Amino acid sequence: MDPSIRGSLEQDLDSQLTDEILRSNFNLFKSFKNENLIDAIESAMVSQIWTNLAIKFLVFHIGKDKNEKDDEELVQIFKSRAPLIKTKIREICNI
Repeated sequence: MDPSIRGSLEQDLDSQLTDEILRSNFNLFKSFKNENLIDAIESAMVSQIWTNLAIKFLVFHIGKDKNEKDDEELVQIFKSRAPLIKTKIREICNI
């Protein structure tokens, strides 16, 4: 994966993990849970972060050939950050 794309994806992950963004998302997903639209707030929040990252990744590849190696690297970026993501969600949202 191009280093500038990787850097941008890492930066995007960091921006999604700010206290303000996490609290806002928690409040949204809490209301969804209260309305029985979702079962688990934490899972929904992790999924949202993954989805945002994957969309950004796909945007970088519009009109370009993407390869399996880039796909695997995207997954590795997320996997390597998953423990931090879950910890931040739990800390901010008191889950």
